Amino acid sequence: MIKIRLLPTAIAIAFSLLSVPPIAAKSIDQDPLLKSVDLVRERLIVRGIWAYQAGYYTEAVTLLRDFLSDRRIIATLLEKQGLIYLALAYQRVGESNQATKTIERGINLAHNSPLELAQLEDAAGSIAQEQNQLQRASIHWEKARQLYLACNQRQQWTEVTLKLAHNYRRLQKNRKYQELLAELSS
Repeated sequence: MIKIRLLPTAIAIAFSLLSVPPIAAKSIDQDPLLKSVDLVRERLIVRGIWAYQAGYYTEAVTLLRDFLSDRRIIATLLEKQGLIYLALAYQRVGESNQATKTIERGINLAHNSPLELAQLEDAAGSIAQEQNQLQRASIHWEKARQLYLACNQRQQWTEVTLKLAHNYRRLQKNRKYQELLAELSS
């Protein structure tokens, strides 16, 4: 099973969306109808993420695909997290090309946030590994490892380093495998 860690702020956003009261018509900044549409969109993205985490991959694809399509601008942290889960769900239902396309789109959108980019590279490595593209998985995980280290995300760095070490072992690159194990021990 592919594991991806959500940013703490994404979790906070998800839970806050579930307890938001109906929007009052007092908003000066934005039309109340548009705010309602945005709220529904966010709630459905959260449902899609939860569907993936519960193992309902087809439902996750259905919920996330329409709200994170190529026609839409992806701007919020929740939407970017949704792209990760959409790509992983595509992979789980056997749509490898869509999984690759979606995760690459996410990587292109995350250029301003090293932590988001690290999560996307980590997911891209997992997708590539499931597609038996072990060299490509190594490249993504190397990038994720460096980004997690730069962001002081020690736990994620350790997890990606273990995935990478295992991948190098499968590629019969024993020297790199041993180097990563030694790095983990220090």
